[in-house]
Amino acid sequence: MTALSVFILQLLSILSAIIVSALWLLASLSAQAETSHPGEDTPPGFSIELSPELQQLAGIRIKALTETSPLPEVMAYAKVINPQPLLEDLTRLHQLAIQLKSRQSIAGLAKTRYLRLQSLGDSTQRSKVEEAKQDWLIASSEVETLKLKLQQENARFVTQWGAQLRQWAENHPVRLIALRQGKIRLVRLVSSQSCNPCPKQAAIEYHQQMIPLDYVASLPNADPVLNRAGFLFIAENPRLPVGQRLTGWLMQSQNAIVIPASAVVWRSGAPWVFVQTEDNLFQRRRLLAYRQGTRKWWVIDGLISGEKVVVDGAQILLSSVFREQVPEEDDDD
Repeated sequence: MTALSVFILQLLSILSAIIVSALWLLASLSAQAETSHPGEDTPPGFSIELSPELQQLAGIRIKALTETSPLPEVMAYAKVINPQPLLEDLTRLHQLAIQLKSRQSIAGLAKTRYLRLQSLGDSTQRSKVEEAKQDWLIASSEVETLKLKLQQENARFVTQWGAQLRQWAENHPVRLIALRQGKIRLVRLVSSQSCNPCPKQAAIEYHQQMIPLDYVASLPNADPVLNRAGFLFIAENPRLPVGQRLTGWLMQSQNAIVIPASAVVWRSGAPWVFVQTEDNLFQRRRLLAYRQGTRKWWVIDGLISGEKVVVDGAQILLSSVFREQVPEEDDDD
């Protein structure tokens, strides 16, 4: 390591110590007990005063709470699946249905011709009547063969994909075209725990965003690892890579305030955030009811939409607030 590198590291260490010391000093002067959230049962919190200059030095970043989303109920394992096998099976069924309809039409014409020639009696050559009859019988046989084949293919499809998906495909031809063109993505979700019934509202976490999903159908076959049935959803995001495994959520209809996981700090076994109540004043607030995600949290009780929360630097504020309390806690022991 060069002398310049050593100097830079020492300088950064000194600056860091100065910032933390300044925060501790301010905390000792301004930390005060107060109600952290409206309500009689809410535990007390603390406030800390910090100038804009020190906020910048400490890397404090504030975000207004405006994002809400349905409340996650059950975590699920999600995977963006290749729609090609499904589309090929649906195409095969569609082609068989077209062939059957065409053969039925031909068989109908052959029967009409045969009955007309037969009604003419002796005025028609017997060979023509027999020929018409054979044409009708052959066409009828082809119809029955296609019916059986279509029935077998449909049974195979239902066994693999389920009757719900078959019905969905028939009722949403525009969505199938979008899926074939790659404008939407097919996502499979398998619940991490048993749920009966499982919610049909869902979302996945992708690049620090919650992407809502549209319910398609339940899958008939259980996941070989979790031994639980999965669900198919549509994501309106063509950038999702096929094969990508993601964290998914089966959601409730109830909405909750969404905050980044970086805003949460832990103290005494409970999660807290810092709310900016004034330009220079930050209040420690306990989260009373929540759902914990990988990158985001859904807060049911403890925060109000429109409040400003510290999303970066909350741990520094927490350390500063409790700097002066350490001796008191030691004395109690």
